[in-house]
Amino acid sequence: MKILGYLLKGVSIFIFILLLMSSFNTLSQISEYKKEGFPFLFGYIVGIIILVALIGWVAFKLLKYSNRLLVEAKKSSLN
Repeated sequence: MKILGYLLKGVSIFIFILLLMSSFNTLSQISEYKKEGFPFLFGYIVGIIILVALIGWVAFKLLKYSNRLLVEAKKSSLN
């Protein structure tokens, strides 16, 4: 269980890093779409926010679950 906890923690941190890097990259490319108009840009930004929130929530839940696995493994190794 301890190995699985550390593996899931590493996966969730990797997801957070990828999410952060892809968000910065995507937001830096918005200047290329200025000719498309406000509705397109608004939808683009809202879509990014919703997607980042969903993936961030999943990664956070995965991190919490991995922490719970590590605590349970620590308790079982003490007994």
